[in-house]
Amino acid sequence: MQFLMKYYNIDHVSAERATCGQAIIPIYKFLSGQIKVSHDEQLFDQVKVFQGTTNSDTQLQINNQIVSKGLKKECKLCEKTLEFFVELYGQAAGNVCLMYLPSGGLYLLGGLSVALQDLVIKSDIWKKAFTDKGRLSDVLKNTPVILIKVHDLGMRGSTEYCRRLIEQASK
Repeated sequence: MQFLMKYYNIDHVSAERATCGQAIIPIYKFLSGQIKVSHDEQLFDQVKVFQGTTNSDTQLQINNQIVSKGLKKECKLCEKTLEFFVELYGQAAGNVCLMYLPSGGLYLLGGLSVALQDLVIKSDIWKKAFTDKGRLSDVLKNTPVILIKVHDLGMRGSTEYCRRLIEQASK
């Protein structure tokens, strides 16, 4: 978290910021200074010079490379980045579940959740991080986790909300 605070030049890092797509590059940078594993030199150089902290085409392109190379096991640093990210994501998701106790289950959505579905839904990394909550672990072990694969769900919801507002205004 200290690395992310310095990277973003902020005093607080939320769980949301640490577990969103924008966190992939800083996690990669952090791990590159912490562990010595094989990596893709060209990608490593791209990440090293990347200074963006907002969504951009360059950021998206680099994120996609890290995800792709990590999932295909073409770059050990990319693999470790994804594992680290998935662990943070699992921890955060477990905390949210304990706060809200969703009786119908936890619904995950978003492009990164879908792209990393094998690591998120099927891997021991995510499951362990999600359920490792001491005496409350059993609550989470019995919570269904459902992955929503609709990529434009947020847009659909926004559109429906606007439609309802217009409908109400026209009455």
